[in-house]
Amino acid sequence: MQIDILLLEQITRKQPFGGVARYIRRIIGALHDKFGKRFAVDSQLKHLPSDLRHIHLPRLRFRGMHHLGLGQTILKLEDSLLNRSLARIKPGLVFSPFCDLVVTGAPQVFTVYDFALERYPDLFIKRLLPKQLARMQACYRTASALLCISESTRRDLLHFYPFVDPTRVHVTHLGVDDAFFASEPTESDKAGKYVLFVGGRDPRRNFQRFFEAFASSGLSVDYQLRVVTPRHAKSANWSKSEIEFIRAHDLETRVKLETSISEDRLRQLYHGASFFVYPSEYEGFGLPILEAMASRTIVLCSNASSLPEVAGDAAIYFDPFDVSSIGQALQKANGLSQAERGEFVERGLVRARAFSWSKCAAKTISILQEVAE
Repeated sequence: MQIDILLLEQITRKQPFGGVARYIRRIIGALHDKFGKRFAVDSQLKHLPSDLRHIHLPRLRFRGMHHLGLGQTILKLEDSLLNRSLARIKPGLVFSPFCDLVVTGAPQVFTVYDFALERYPDLFIKRLLPKQLARMQACYRTASALLCISESTRRDLLHFYPFVDPTRVHVTHLGVDDAFFASEPTESDKAGKYVLFVGGRDPRRNFQRFFEAFASSGLSVDYQLRVVTPRHAKSANWSKSEIEFIRAHDLETRVKLETSISEDRLRQLYHGASFFVYPSEYEGFGLPILEAMASRTIVLCSNASSLPEVAGDAAIYFDPFDVSSIGQALQKANGLSQAERGEFVERGLVRARAFSWSKCAAKTISILQEVAE
């Protein structure tokens, strides 16, 4: 049977959780519903439709290859074997929801998330960075279409890579799962007031400035700080400097870190929070903002990159590079009247409902069909 669209991705081998995995799973479901057996995937992502058509293409990567100096050789050999296999399968179009392997013999569409490599090169392995950037550029040069998850990402793409034809670049905003709208806090979560942070705590996510603002704001007297960091993140456990900071500010009983939580638990934490704070310096989209809004939680976030595009008029903004600005936003949120809190909650619900996976999928399918034709 002819494959009209083949979804080819490897990123979820390394990142099986989080926003990217959620996006890929949603798009796979929509493409399966639309094309049935004419759609196939090469993906190790779990919890996919049981009757989904799978294609297993060759993979040659192994742990430690970069240390042996074989990384580029392995990649070239894998590309060659991949394209030989694709030549036999002859898909009408290859959709790669992450910029990685470039295929030949079929039009290819990539999803572009952000430009952290370009903006924060010091956070990545220095000797691998040139190869990673070259591989991304190859994707941008060969793509029949590029799907950016925000207008902010689209602007960055055209800024960093002006050779890209703007007519090939489309914005497909992410969506929020319906389950977040129906979530409820547990009885124990209702018992105490807390401020919620969700995400990695690397420098780009700006946790340290937020931590300093929380400690100096005086809110720790009345609020606990709940921190949720994915277990696969490098910053999952408290660092030595964070432990020292907690002790120096007497926050041992006022800060709680959770690293291995279920989707149900995440929704409960969103819903039970007094406010959700997203202090990131740079994001391609900022999906946790919508998840918090859908959970009827007041959002405080940075006025940087894509975040105002996502949050609109439903958030309290601050300068992510200014600890005092973050602290003032915390004080503002704490001082809201009941009526003002209700207004923010309602605006947040309206904003969250404006971003749906059905809209994301419909636009994606439209672009893929246009390219295929």
